Amino acid sequence: MDILAPTYAAFSPPGNRELVATTGFFDGVHLGHFAVLRRVLELAREQGKDSAVVTFWPHPRVILHQDSNKVRLLHSLDEKKQRLQRLGIDHVLVLPFTPAFAQLSPAQFVKEYLHRQFRITTLVAGYDHHLGANAGADYEQLRQIGKAINMAVEYVGEIKDDTGQVTVSSTKIREALAQGDTGAANQ
Repeated sequence: MDILAPTYAAFSPPGNRELVATTGFFDGVHLGHFAVLRRVLELAREQGKDSAVVTFWPHPRVILHQDSNKVRLLHSLDEKKQRLQRLGIDHVLVLPFTPAFAQLSPAQFVKEYLHRQFRITTLVAGYDHHLGANAGADYEQLRQIGKAINMAVEYVGEIKDDTGQVTVSSTKIREALAQGDTGAANQ
């Protein structure tokens, strides 16, 4: 497993291989993440490519000063890497989330980093995935960007908790933990 931090410059997939990947912070690596990661692994196997997760450090809210004093992470960067490795992800690419990086447009990020630098040919996105400056691109916009550069973009729908009522998310898990409700967080 390749682990790259804090910069991407030295990364080159083994044998210059193409990747199937997803992007995101992946705090907690919860059931919703598992669905996306499972699809990345399936597609990588089907296509004969390596699997990858492109993640960021520190949390974007810290750099963007959006309630940064309230950000309580579920896992450290090392814990997150270990969980992804145990799931079978081939490469974990950790990009430094800086103010300059935060200004990249969705098209710049996808074209320059995902497609050109990392050779990602298929991107898997969760139901609420957004990326680029101001979380500018949703699934449909990502699909259009991908189409223009011959990169497939696949969507994975939302995952509900055991009750079928609550959509699983890191934010909801953190909120439950902040209220001392470990039962809800575990569910």
